[in-house]
Amino acid sequence: DEAAALRRPLLARDASANTLELRRQCAEWAYACTRERRPPNVTVWYHHFHKAGGTTFVRTAEANGARLYPWNSNGNPLEGKGGGRIPFWTYDGAKQADFANGARQASGCNLVATEFGFPSPASNLLAPMPYLYITVLREPVARVVSNFFWRYRLYFNGGHAAGEGTAKQRARLKPGQKPDFGGFVDDHIDLYVRTLSGGGSTEPDSPTGALAEADLETAKRTLGQFSIVLITEWMEASAPLLQRHLDWTITDFGAFHEKENKMLKDYTLLNEWDPEWKASTPRRSPKRS
Repeated sequence: DEAAALRRPLLARDASANTLELRRQCAEWAYACTRERRPPNVTVWYHHFHKAGGTTFVRTAEANGARLYPWNSNGNPLEGKGGGRIPFWTYDGAKQADFANGARQASGCNLVATEFGFPSPASNLLAPMPYLYITVLREPVARVVSNFFWRYRLYFNGGHAAGEGTAKQRARLKPGQKPDFGGFVDDHIDLYVRTLSGGGSTEPDSPTGALAEADLETAKRTLGQFSIVLITEWMEASAPLLQRHLDWTITDFGAFHEKENKMLKDYTLLNEWDPEWKASTPRRSPKRS
């Protein structure tokens, strides 16, 4: 029957626009009605775009009763305590659904996060049910500025020159090399399109491959499957969406304001580091943000 069909996993590429919309609505209803059950019927898939405020979202979700995977790093499921990330976004559609169902049955987990990969719309992205998709977007230039100073924080705090940090952190710059903001923008300003079109890499700071206009259209279609898309800079206005679609009652996103205050410091440092950054950033990526 129709209810049973909605519970079966379906690849997004095989679904009509009407079917995708129906499944999205059903996922929201099922989550709101069963989120306090054990096991619940739906798993929130929160895609955490790097430096867009994802940690705050995960903490807010927990305050509203979300149950994370037993072993996780900021909501990203791990293979046991201290283990590596479970790359469930690389699984085929049926295995992705089995992963969600198994986690709900075993531990009541009803929210998982991904920060280091996302399914490809062309091959393994599931339509809503058993997942309900949510993300947070941040103004692209603000996000890339924050990401720049996060990636090279060891340089700017003097740790790189002192030989501090992990081997991976130190390898980001060769001896005597300085961070290049312009080159960083070229590689990272298109993170949203790259991820949602299937062109994303497994590391948010190591993008690969060129993008085309068709990738932007694919990304838009993918974003249409998300039940909620919050905007970092407009969190106070966006919070009612969580109440209406998910029946969340705690929507205090005060930490996002802290991120905005930190952004002022980042811009001040960037102005000192690269006074021409405002003029050069739009020229480098006129269509990719």
